[in-house]
Amino acid sequence: MTILNYSSRSALVLTIAGLSITSTAGIASATSDTQIDKKCEQARMAIAEENKKIEQLAQLKVQLEKKVAEEKAQRATLQEALAKLSQDSNKEVATATELTKKISVANKIIDSTKVELAEIEEQSTVTTLKLNEAKKALAEAIAKRDNAKKNFDAAVVDTASKKSGLDTATQKTAQAEDATKVAREKRNQALAIVQEKINKLTGELNQAKKQEETAQSTAEKARTVYEEAQTATKNEVAKLNQLRNAKETAAKEIDSAFDKIQQGFKEKSQQIEKINNLKKEELLRAEELNQAKNKQKAIDYKSLQDQLLKNTSSPERSSLRIKQELLERNEKDVRKYENEVKELSKKLQETPNDDILKLRKNGAENNLAEARNDVKELQSEVQILAEKVASLDGTKVIIEAKLKQYDEVTGLIRQLTLQVGQISLSIYEQKEQLTQIEQNIASLQIHQANLLTQQTERNRDIQTSERQLANLQKKQNTAKSALDKVEQDLVTVAKEKNALEKKLNEVRKQVDDSELRKAERTLTAAKDYLAKAKEDHAAATKNAEVAQQALTQAEANIKATQQILDEQFQKLTQLGNKQNELQAKLDMLTHEVALLNKDLKLSETRREELSKKIADTESLLKQVKDSTEELAKATLDLNTANMLMKEAEKTQKNSCAPKADQSHTNITPESPVAPRPLPQMGKHKQQNNGLAQTGVSTQDALFASATLAGLGTLALVMPRRRRDAN
Repeated sequence: MTILNYSSRSALVLTIAGLSITSTAGIASATSDTQIDKKCEQARMAIAEENKKIEQLAQLKVQLEKKVAEEKAQRATLQEALAKLSQDSNKEVATATELTKKISVANKIIDSTKVELAEIEEQSTVTTLKLNEAKKALAEAIAKRDNAKKNFDAAVVDTASKKSGLDTATQKTAQAEDATKVAREKRNQALAIVQEKINKLTGELNQAKKQEETAQSTAEKARTVYEEAQTATKNEVAKLNQLRNAKETAAKEIDSAFDKIQQGFKEKSQQIEKINNLKKEELLRAEELNQAKNKQKAIDYKSLQDQLLKNTSSPERSSLRIKQELLERNEKDVRKYENEVKELSKKLQETPNDDILKLRKNGAENNLAEARNDVKELQSEVQILAEKVASLDGTKVIIEAKLKQYDEVTGLIRQLTLQVGQISLSIYEQKEQLTQIEQNIASLQIHQANLLTQQTERNRDIQTSERQLANLQKKQNTAKSALDKVEQDLVTVAKEKNALEKKLNEVRKQVDDSELRKAERTLTAAKDYLAKAKEDHAAATKNAEVAQQALTQAEANIKATQQILDEQFQKLTQLGNKQNELQAKLDMLTHEVALLNKDLKLSETRREELSKKIADTESLLKQVKDSTEELAKATLDLNTANMLMKEAEKTQKNSCAPKADQSHTNITPESPVAPRPLPQMGKHKQQNNGLAQTGVSTQDALFASATLAGLGTLALVMPRRRRDAN
């Protein structure tokens, strides 16, 4: 056991000493001819054993190199995580500083907002008094305006009626004048045509033969005149139809305007009712708002937030998370050590005398037992912490439910505040719509009067078109008669002569002025009716102008009063909106400060958690094993085994090589076991044959050298295994 306490350098000296003895023993072993075969066989066995050791040591070196790489990767990962955690911790410090500044600024804004709210409430009280006075004055002005409007509407209707009568009288007078003119022209034509027609018929009779020659040309001209008259008649008919259609359309518009006026009065009543309903709704929402504010005051929001923060940042939660991570890592270690023990047990079954493997297995079993104990302890701690965290979660649910109720009440307050403002705005908008409805009614009444005037003018145009159409039809008939007449002249001039003579006699008997006298009487009556209609229309127009002036003055008074009312209402609305905005701003800032305080506490909690994580990570970094020294020892063992292999090869070469005086032997040595390929070394000469003269057998020398080399290797390995076991 003393040799296990030697330093690595002393162990290396033991190994090299053993190798030197082996080399000397190998050289000195070639002294006896009778022992050559036995030594050769021993050398071959030694080479086979060394090959196995070299292979095992090479595998161990590969495993250790992989382990060193894994440990290096673990250290790099943990160092990277540590840097990231430090960066996050610095960010949390900056976040906490920024949140503190924001809270200070928000508190200053809250104080100034409260001062503004007090000023707004005082201004709203004064404006409400002025608004009530303006409403009273407006009601009086509206009553006066309604009376004036009633008088004006009656005057407008009377004026329109008188205007319609005047238009009718004017139309009848024009018709009577036209009828008188036509009758007078007929009478004059009849008087003038009698003698002229006799002379004309006589001339036509004398020139009947000439007319027969030119009848064809005359017929063509008459036909052209007839076609032109026919076209003009069609155009006038189309014009007349268009005027009549326009008249019907205008009549529908007049009826539609009347319906719209009636609908306007109905909408006015509905609008007034809607305004009253909105005022009731405004009072109801204001009462609900007061109830919600009282409910909000009953909840201690800050205390609940503190309880929630204390719950979420409890040390049990962070401890549970850390213990769970440690438990997971230890469970991985258990699985790793179990695999290592299985692998080493399997190798020991193959090489049960390998002391190094035994030491490694003992260390792995110790590590496995320690890891299992750690897992068992951590599982117990995790279970206890999980029960505590479950209890905390139950309390957290209750606190969050109360906070949710507070947030819901706060949202309801904002919603009701917004609804009250919207209802006030809706009342103002509905009043604006009421004013617009009244203006629309007045516009429709004016439009109706204009339509009646236009309809009268359109009736006059229709009468003119009808007279024009009658004239055109008369011209058309005349042209047709002329055409027929020319064609009849072409048949026989003689018949025309007889017909003209007969017609002359009839014309002399038909000269009569009774139609003219009748038309003149009708014209006189129409003029009397027209004069009376003009007087009535003038009186109605004057009354309408007086009523118009009274209505204009009343509307001016309403407009002035309404303007004052609108200004006060607008001012009150603006004050209310501003008050709502300031209140909403105050609520928002208060909530924002609460959230900022919550974020600040959460930031501090996260910073503490990060500090714990940093400490845990540093602890884990310290726990990462360093197998570099173990790898160096394995490398040294491998190099030592290679040196032993070279010496064994030399021994085999010296022991199994055929000699000149051994040609009589019948023993054929077996082929040496092919060693593992190694780097080629330079050949060494035999330097010492003195071992044969010492009296020490070759087997004893080889045994001593192997013992020294094994002890040296064991001394190199044992300290590391003991450290792993601890």
